[in-house]
Amino acid sequence: MQYADAKKFDGMILWWASTSGPKAIPGTYQVKLKVDGDSIVQVFDILKDPRIKSTDEDLEMQFDFLMEIRDKLSEAHQAIIDIRKVNSQISILKSRLDEDMHVALITEIDTLEKALKSIEENLYQTKNKSNQDPLNYPIKLTN
Repeated sequence: MQYADAKKFDGMILWWASTSGPKAIPGTYQVKLKVDGDSIVQVFDILKDPRIKSTDEDLEMQFDFLMEIRDKLSEAHQAIIDIRKVNSQISILKSRLDEDMHVALITEIDTLEKALKSIEENLYQTKNKSNQDPLNYPIKLTN
């Protein structure tokens, strides 16, 4: 059993990285199935692999750490999604402005676009367009 993956965005290409959520640690869980107003609950146990020498506390600490990473990665990917939405809206606005009448506003928009681009490029390698591109461009924070 595995927890939900980190948030992804369209066109994302990672090099030797994964957005997979962490595996569930040993313990008692329940699953609930609902169909047409009826529901069934079933309790089940996930058992520890006897070959693993880690303590239950170690497994819990590892799980908590992996969940924090997953959540932080989701947060960074959501920021990229938000930046791209804002850039799209800014682009539409900028195309509607008269360049002679709105010089100051266009200058501010250009400054904002550069700042957003810098943030996105520090979070993710925006030059990745194919699975081979990570060979040519360095990985960034979310990788």
